[in-house]
Amino acid sequence: MAVLGLTKLEMVNQVLEGIGLPPVAALPSGAGDTTSIAARAEDVLERVARRVLGQGWPCNTVYAKKH
Repeated sequence: MAVLGLTKLEMVNQVLEGIGLPPVAALPSGAGDTTSIAARAEDVLERVARRVLGQGWPCNTVYAKKH
């Protein structure tokens, strides 16, 4: 998932930086980590991305199509 030219690792590191924690060298999901703060940040990013992308955009959403 590359958003705005950022990799998922870069996005997780930005979240961690925002709360005053040091960056990680690798994604927690790749190491099987599910309990660290970095893993929770990765989960939140995934959930938010799915929610936003699931809404659709006006330019590619058909609201009322006659069949």
